[in-house]
Amino acid sequence: MSMQSQDIIKRSATNSITPPPQARDDKFEVAKLIDVSTCIGCGYCIAGCPFNIPRLNPKDNRVYKCTLCVDRVSVGQEPACVKTCPTGAIHFGTKQDMLEVADERVQKLKKRGFANAGVYNPDGVGGTHVMYVLQHADNPELYHGLPKDPQIDTPIDLWKGVLKPLSAIGFIATFAGLIFHYVGIGPNKETDDEEEEETHHE
Repeated sequence: MSMQSQDIIKRSATNSITPPPQARDDKFEVAKLIDVSTCIGCGYCIAGCPFNIPRLNPKDNRVYKCTLCVDRVSVGQEPACVKTCPTGAIHFGTKQDMLEVADERVQKLKKRGFANAGVYNPDGVGGTHVMYVLQHADNPELYHGLPKDPQIDTPIDLWKGVLKPLSAIGFIATFAGLIFHYVGIGPNKETDDEEEEETHHE
């Protein structure tokens, strides 16, 4: 089954991991952007995205993804895909607005006999910003391999959750220990070569 164009509601894609800070631009809430000029090609954003959205260009070893036409959105215009969609299938707006539009479409599909119609907005990744209205929401793999129950990888989840604050506490504790050591014991003192020789002769 192919994805029906009339059942797509589009908003920005996002991921949970943190690429190098200089490569990410969060100034626009609409989309997670990748600053290609500072991308180091580490691939963390690719590994962390359960939807396999970012793509690594093998020619220049940099990651690219849809910018959601942030240049247009920042001045109040719709993304180009929304503006040019000939059937009006793609919508753009706040997540709440899009959920309302999606729910309306689900009800229409159910009236047409699609009992399993629903919104693809999986909880395992905290919801998505690109939502799909599926005729068979119970089997999203039918639609270009959408994962049925995507999850954030455990190491990434641990790092973003528990380990990140613990690492900050560890850094502060280490720094405090160094200060107490310096104040209590003082710095190591170097001995002169002559003193060392006298010690060896005795």
